[in-house]
Amino acid sequence: MINKIVVAICFMLMGFLYSSKTLAQTFSFCDGSTNDISTVLGVSGKTFTCTITSISGVTGQKPQTILSPDIKQTLTLTGSTAGTVVFAVTDNSTTKYSITVNVLPLPTISNAISTWNPTSIGCGNNINFTAVSSVLLTSNGWSWSRAATLGLPATSGTSSLINDNLINTTTASVSVPYVVNMVAQN
Repeated sequence: MINKIVVAICFMLMGFLYSSKTLAQTFSFCDGSTNDISTVLGVSGKTFTCTITSISGVTGQKPQTILSPDIKQTLTLTGSTAGTVVFAVTDNSTTKYSITVNVLPLPTISNAISTWNPTSIGCGNNINFTAVSSVLLTSNGWSWSRAATLGLPATSGTSSLINDNLINTTTASVSVPYVVNMVAQN
C-alpha cells in the first residue's frame, strides 16, 4: 500500500509541475485578416481562454473568458508598420501558452500615382511601368494580368514591370484594368 501512495503523489506532483509551464509560440498574419491563433499550438480536442498581455500598433484584439475550441481574432494595424499582440492562453487542462502575433502590413504599389502616366497610354505607346512595393516581396512575389480588350488577347507577366502596348481604335476613352498580385516575404 505504501508504494502505491508514493507513486500517486509523485504522479500528481509531476502533473502539477508540467501544467505550470508556459509554452511560447509565434503566429504572423496580414493586417485586417481573421485568423484562429490557436492553430499555432498544434493541439486538437482542447478548448481555450485568453487574455492580452501586450499590444503595440494593433487594434481589434479581444480577450476570451469562456472556453472555446478556437481563438479567432481580427487584428488591424494602427499605422503602416508591423504591430504585435501577445496573448496569454490557457487550455482546458490548464496548460499555459504565450502566443505572440505579428500583424504585418499588406503590400501596396507605392509609386503608382507618381509614375503612371495615363495620357501617354492607349495611343500606340507602350505602357512601361515598373511597380514598387511598400514592403519586401519574395523573389517571385510579382505577377500581373490584363483581360482581353480592344481586340487584343489577354496578357500577363511575372515581374514588377508592366510592359504592354494598347491601341485604342475606338473614338471613346477606354479604361483597361490591370490586376497586380504581390507576395510579401513575411
